[in-house]
Amino acid sequence: MTIIRRTFWAEEKIKEALDWSIKNYGDEAMLRYATLILQAEQDLADDPGRHGVQSVEGGILAYHLKHSARRLQGSLKVKEPVHSLIARVLPDGSLLILGIFGLGALADRQARRALRDVRRRPGYASERAVDDEEG
Repeated sequence: MTIIRRTFWAEEKIKEALDWSIKNYGDEAMLRYATLILQAEQDLADDPGRHGVQSVEGGILAYHLKHSARRLQGSLKVKEPVHSLIARVLPDGSLLILGIFGLGALADRQARRALRDVRRRPGYASERAVDDEEG
């Protein structure tokens, strides 16, 4: 079982992304996007070295949601996701989601912003366990 944690900044940025989805595409699209974000977090937790993961400064990982979108079927499919997760594997093996960013943002810059916020607001906004056998 892998633990996935989100920082406060990550929670805020994910909420902004979902609000953007509702505003531009509606409630159903937002639910699909939320499902995609959860799938991407689990995929990254299952294999931080998976295809599509980029290493950014300081051991930070960037992972575009499009790589996990391929895993969703039918009515859960998101056609063109525009966001990437930034995360870090913690020493205990858990995955810390630092944030999410959209097109045009630079992963290095977003990683630095997320790390500054972690120092400013330590702790986790949320935590969940995922079964490594799911997929």
